[in-house]
Amino acid sequence: MKDSEPKIQDETSKERMLSLIFATGATAKRLRIPREDEFWSRGISACAICDGASPLFKGQVLAVVGGGDTATEEALYLKKYARHIHLLDHEWRQAVTAAGSGCIAALSVERYLVGKDLIIEFHQPVTEEAKKEPSSMDVQEGFDITLTKHRGQYALRKLYHESPRLICVLYTAPTCGPCRTLKPILGTVIDEFDHNVHFVEIEIEEDQEVVEATGIMGTPCVQFFKNKEMIRTVSGVKMKSEY
Repeated sequence: MKDSEPKIQDETSKERMLSLIFATGATAKRLRIPREDEFWSRGISACAICDGASPLFKGQVLAVVGGGDTATEEALYLKKYARHIHLLDHEWRQAVTAAGSGCIAALSVERYLVGKDLIIEFHQPVTEEAKKEPSSMDVQEGFDITLTKHRGQYALRKLYHESPRLICVLYTAPTCGPCRTLKPILGTVIDEFDHNVHFVEIEIEEDQEVVEATGIMGTPCVQFFKNKEMIRTVSGVKMKSEY
């Protein structure tokens, strides 16, 4: 049985294992519509969770193309950003038709109850949207230019104007899975070049002014600045060597 176990070998070692998993990643399924390549990551996205918080989609009419639970979950996530959402799903036509019939019946019942003065309406109290309080990293007292790692737009603005180092900016979203994958990879790179680089993490939902100014369309995204000039933009998760 040992001879049939998988083996993996590189230049320095040879390992025997009980199982071997190939993680090949995933590729977004394109619609193949006119000008799709032109607007990919500039209005067309394959991940609402990663890109939905971008200012590009805020208050807009959006369309989610897909089927089943995944498309519905993406649409539900986008509702807190979009003005209106169209869910384009050919697989659920029958369910939509059935739901339409149910709505007609419900409206008929509502008309009957209104006519008999039997409806009692309940309304949720209107609550004001809570204002974001600046965090300790957004104010001057929490900023120290001698530190390598920072967070928030205040730190980015200070470093942009005052830092002689290369500035690495990571744009993330709280629900972005690839962002969580990229952080330890980028963290290793930053640690290797400590004292020669400044690192700033920008959460696109909190710091939308910066996101609009830099033209970020989705997450994760990394930008490099030096002497007030943007040198390079790297979108998505790449190998460590590409940073």
